Amino acid sequence: MTTNATLYACCGIACAACRDFPGACPGCSAVQGRPGWIAEVPGVGCCPLYACCTGQKGLTHCGQCAELPCRLFSEFCDPSLPKEAALAELQARLNLLRARTD
Repeated sequence: MTTNATLYACCGIACAACRDFPGACPGCSAVQGRPGWIAEVPGVGCCPLYACCTGQKGLTHCGQCAELPCRLFSEFCDPSLPKEAALAELQARLNLLRARTD
């Protein structure tokens, strides 16, 4: 998904914010929800948000889902962020996804 010349994952995370972009990863859609960091999560072969959104529901991005924000979306955040920063990042992603028209 692209918006204002920026590549976003289906969950609204800006790919440019990822340590693996663009070198090791051309974007979540291009690697079908298997970014480099997924190997660091034991027992997970695909990003759970990508699997839910595109795999199970056949959507382009989470903003098309009537359940947004669901539990999975709300719990999926950068664990290194302080709580306030994580909530702000989550709200920014929600705003971006809700503004999408496709």
